[in-house]
Amino acid sequence: MSSVLDTRNDQPEPRQRASSPTLITAAVLALAAVTVAAVWFSVRSQPPPELPSAAVTVVTPKPKAAKPAARVASPECPQLTNPGGRMKWQPSPNAGPWPTDGSVTLPSLGVEAPIVRVGVDSAAHMVVPGNAKDVAWLDQGEIPLGPTQNVVLAGHINYSRVRGSFSRIQSLQPGDSVFVKMGDKQWEYRVQWGCLFDRNTTQAERIMGYTETPSVTLISCGGVFDRAAGTHNKRVAVRAELVSDV
Repeated sequence: MSSVLDTRNDQPEPRQRASSPTLITAAVLALAAVTVAAVWFSVRSQPPPELPSAAVTVVTPKPKAAKPAARVASPECPQLTNPGGRMKWQPSPNAGPWPTDGSVTLPSLGVEAPIVRVGVDSAAHMVVPGNAKDVAWLDQGEIPLGPTQNVVLAGHINYSRVRGSFSRIQSLQPGDSVFVKMGDKQWEYRVQWGCLFDRNTTQAERIMGYTETPSVTLISCGGVFDRAAGTHNKRVAVRAELVSDV
């Protein structure tokens, strides 16, 4: 998804200065026997070069422990450093939405919205809610410890001229709380960052994928409306990390 730096050196290796066996053989066949003998005795008479003792000492260093992979920041969002991936959904012609008994609450925005469960459709696109109120949970396993440890919730900025539940998530600040409830369980998350991404960003697998700390990622539209595409040109993503569960 990101550019690959090709560090290969395609230049040919420099030739060794020592003559090859083929050239030596040709030279020997071309020279007279007396000349060969003279060269041989000349070489024999030269003392071998002295080598420092360090040159013949073999030292085997102890293997170093492997370093963890570097956390590479996204150019669109320097705070986005999680590795991502581990998403295991399968495209389906029947990918929801299905109702749940869950809800998401954003106290600082005065928002409480029902959660519907969704998957990805046959075109591998996340299904979105069919109204302004509902928020779609991309089901990737048990909340909050599915394979990605990242609960993805997507809501509309507006729908059919009605303001959506996630219309103001871009104004969430670090430290704000996000509560996710499902059945008799509730989890509290604390906002870490919010970023604006291109609609066709290459960072989707990191935005929606694996996080080292159990998290929730809120997603909605942002930027300006692109009439030709029928949607906004940007996407807002807000990442919050788990602080408690009840």
